[in-house]
Amino acid sequence: MPPGLPTGERDTLPFIQYLLHRLRDDLHINSIFGVPGDFNLPALDYVEDFPGMKWIGAVNELNGGYAADGYARVKGAGALVTTFGVGELSAMNAHAGAYAEQIPLIHLVGLPSTSQLSSSEILHHSLGHPHQTLLYSSFFKEISGSMLVVSETTRAEEIDRALEIGVRRCLPVYIALPQDLVEMPLKKEGLSRPLVKDIDNLSAAEMRVISEVLGLLSSCSKPIIIADAGASRDNISAEVSNLISSLPTWPLFVSAMGKGSVNEQHPSFAGTYMGTLSLPPVRTAVEAADFVLSIGALASDFNTGFGSMDFEGKVVVELHATWTSVDGSTFPGVGMKSLLPRLASSLSPITSSAPIPPSPSLSLPLPTIRPASDKFVRHAYFWPRVEKWLREDDVLCVEAGTSSFGAADVRLPRGATMLSQWLWASIGFSVGATVGAAVAAAEGFQENTKKRKAEEEETVASNGDGADENGGDGEAKGRRRVICVVGDGALQMGIQEISNLVRYNLGATIFVVDNRGYTVEKYIRGITREYNAINTGWDYSSTLSYFGSASSSSPDSSASSVSTHVLNTESEFDEFLTTEANADPGNLRFVIVRFEDLDAPRMLKMMAGKMGRMDEKGNLVEGGGGLGGLRRGSRVV
Repeated sequence: MPPGLPTGERDTLPFIQYLLHRLRDDLHINSIFGVPGDFNLPALDYVEDFPGMKWIGAVNELNGGYAADGYARVKGAGALVTTFGVGELSAMNAHAGAYAEQIPLIHLVGLPSTSQLSSSEILHHSLGHPHQTLLYSSFFKEISGSMLVVSETTRAEEIDRALEIGVRRCLPVYIALPQDLVEMPLKKEGLSRPLVKDIDNLSAAEMRVISEVLGLLSSCSKPIIIADAGASRDNISAEVSNLISSLPTWPLFVSAMGKGSVNEQHPSFAGTYMGTLSLPPVRTAVEAADFVLSIGALASDFNTGFGSMDFEGKVVVELHATWTSVDGSTFPGVGMKSLLPRLASSLSPITSSAPIPPSPSLSLPLPTIRPASDKFVRHAYFWPRVEKWLREDDVLCVEAGTSSFGAADVRLPRGATMLSQWLWASIGFSVGATVGAAVAAAEGFQENTKKRKAEEEETVASNGDGADENGGDGEAKGRRRVICVVGDGALQMGIQEISNLVRYNLGATIFVVDNRGYTVEKYIRGITREYNAINTGWDYSSTLSYFGSASSSSPDSSASSVSTHVLNTESEFDEFLTTEANADPGNLRFVIVRFEDLDAPRMLKMMAGKMGRMDEKGNLVEGGGGLGGLRRGSRVV
């Protein structure tokens, strides 16, 4: 039996304990996020008392969902508990985001009792109509990988099946539990069988795919690899790393959603490819290829540089969790978890003559030798300087919009993880996700160590990779650093969750991009419109103290484990990063960085130029705009 499983004469245990054993022992979840409500309180008693499990009380359900999402991206899966109606619907946006972004989030909803559900009683949290108490559960059908509404006849195997489907497909699992069934007995013998997280492909189908790929490669000389969203979602880090090691001459690219899925310090790493928004050497290298091996592609507008990825005239092989496409021919049921090792073995003798851009060209150079001391911070300085400051195994969480466009150009250190919502793009995600990531980081290094062992030991030094400034092995420092970059507008949506960083003594560094409004929206439309404005009167410097910390504003940040910093110039920003380079990852830093109001990262400016929102002098212009101005196809944009 798994460790911690109760022994004795009884061969059953309560429903909720069975589920908690699965979450802890099979999915490695040691913290559960959520908000208490009368219908989930019986379950929460068990959660709080369960060995090896910690309850993290979110400020609200939406932030709790974001936190569970961030936790899952670091540890592999996350869990959220809400209550019937008001709680589950409040978390629905985060649940949908996990579905869109392919995140295994286990969402447990406390329901009224079975007798209440079957009666004509009008319950609180309902819409005021009898016999509609399960209406909300139906709302989640289209945004869940699997669903289970627990009844008196539910068996342990049904819990296992729901969890297995969610984990295999990297999608949310919705479990609705009536409060009187929390202690319903289930046979505990099922726990002796581990969850089936992977399914082998049919050997004949795999061999046919490999044969097709080899046949197409026989007429190609410049194959490349692009690691996309699925490369970090489907528990395939080891398989992807092995493929990269087997094909050392194949240039390795990542998409925006693929960042953090591979070692960007590997000798074959060739940059982040987002079509015409890519750095010029990266775009040139991809367009020179004749064969593309794509791992877990997700062709959203942002992820493809607004449809500008140019694969015209190339052979494209797409590997996905449950299917494979070979130059337009689809092979359902051939998933990459099983296929990748066999494919790596078959492809290893094949070399590529496709160009790999020189390492320095994959990082944006600092625009000045010395930071400016008389002007606000510029994105052109901020992101290259952050890249130099990052160190191995960091967790970088960036907000959708200005921050994600800036982070796309950052070359990550070995073992680093990037959390962002390029597809769902829900403004306000990053602060809650940072809480979840910080909880996961505090729980230890186990999951990231597995990823690190699967990666190549070989690394390459690149300009600004942080090796000289930060040195040392991240693992030796004991805890991963968690870093968040969030705009002031997005911060105002989720700032309450910072209180949990204080409450649970969590370590994180939060950079607030103080540019006085929704800048990414201004670049799309409405530069001077009131709808893109925010309340700029917030006193961000008082945030941590307001939430209960003994925050220090001392220039010597090492004097306190919790501190607030207001940085108005590039020289102040540079000094802060120099001081904080080797600070304790358990420190909490709240850093307000003042930017020019309409300054933006390189990639966001390019987008505005392609939309006709920026003139030849680089100035934003009123009118026009809207993302509809960008049409698919690299020849158009």
